[in-house]
Amino acid sequence: MLRVDAGTALVLREAYHKTQALPRGNHYALYDYVRGVVAKVAPMDAFFVRFLQGSDRVRYPYGCRR
Repeated sequence: MLRVDAGTALVLREAYHKTQALPRGNHYALYDYVRGVVAKVAPMDAFFVRFLQGSDRVRYPYGCRR
Protein backbone atom coordinates (compact mmCIF):
# COMPACT_ATOMS: atom_id res chain seq x y z
CA MET A 1 0.00 0.00 0.00
CA LEU A 2 1.25 3.46 -0.87
CA ARG A 3 1.41 5.85 2.07
CA VAL A 4 1.87 9.57 1.64
CA ASP A 5 2.10 12.33 4.18
CA ALA A 6 -0.54 15.04 4.50
CA GLY A 7 1.48 17.58 2.50
CA THR A 8 1.92 15.22 -0.44
CA ALA A 9 -1.77 14.30 -0.35
CA LEU A 10 -2.67 17.99 -0.47
CA VAL A 11 -0.37 18.59 -3.48
CA LEU A 12 -1.87 15.61 -5.34
CA ARG A 13 -5.46 16.56 -4.53
CA GLU A 14 -4.87 20.11 -5.76
CA ALA A 15 -3.17 18.79 -8.90
CA TYR A 16 -6.10 16.51 -9.65
CA HIS A 17 -8.57 19.39 -9.50
CA LYS A 18 -6.36 21.75 -11.52
CA THR A 19 -5.75 19.22 -14.28
CA GLN A 20 -9.50 18.75 -14.61
CA ALA A 21 -9.85 22.53 -15.09
CA LEU A 22 -7.08 22.92 -17.71
CA PRO A 23 -8.31 23.66 -21.24
CA ARG A 24 -8.53 20.56 -23.39
CA GLY A 25 -6.16 20.25 -26.32
CA ASN A 26 -3.07 21.96 -24.86
CA HIS A 27 -1.13 18.83 -24.02
CA TYR A 28 2.15 20.67 -23.45
CA ALA A 29 0.60 22.85 -20.75
CA LEU A 30 -0.63 19.68 -19.06
CA TYR A 31 2.82 18.02 -19.28
CA ASP A 32 4.47 21.14 -17.89
CA TYR A 33 1.99 21.31 -15.01
CA VAL A 34 2.50 17.64 -14.18
CA ARG A 35 6.28 18.19 -14.18
CA GLY A 36 5.81 20.98 -11.64
CA VAL A 37 3.66 18.76 -9.43
CA VAL A 38 6.18 15.92 -9.56
CA ALA A 39 8.94 18.37 -8.58
CA LYS A 40 6.91 19.31 -5.48
CA VAL A 41 6.56 15.66 -4.48
CA ALA A 42 10.04 14.30 -5.21
CA PRO A 43 13.43 15.61 -6.32
CA MET A 44 14.26 14.92 -9.97
CA ASP A 45 16.94 15.60 -12.54
CA ALA A 46 14.79 15.14 -15.63
CA PHE A 47 11.16 14.62 -16.59
CA PHE A 48 9.93 12.99 -19.79
CA VAL A 49 6.52 12.03 -21.14
CA ARG A 50 6.73 8.87 -23.19
CA PHE A 51 4.08 7.14 -25.29
CA LEU A 52 4.44 3.55 -26.40
CA GLN A 53 3.23 2.92 -29.94
CA GLY A 54 2.84 -0.70 -30.80
CA SER A 55 5.51 -3.08 -29.58
CA ASP A 56 8.61 -1.33 -30.92
CA ARG A 57 8.11 2.46 -31.03
CA VAL A 58 8.40 5.11 -28.37
CA ARG A 59 7.55 8.81 -28.76
CA TYR A 60 8.80 11.53 -26.44
CA PRO A 61 6.55 14.57 -26.91
CA TYR A 62 7.86 16.35 -23.81
CA GLY A 63 11.17 16.45 -21.97
CA CYS A 64 12.79 18.74 -19.44
CA ARG A 65 16.23 18.53 -17.80
CA ARG A 66 17.52 20.67 -15.00
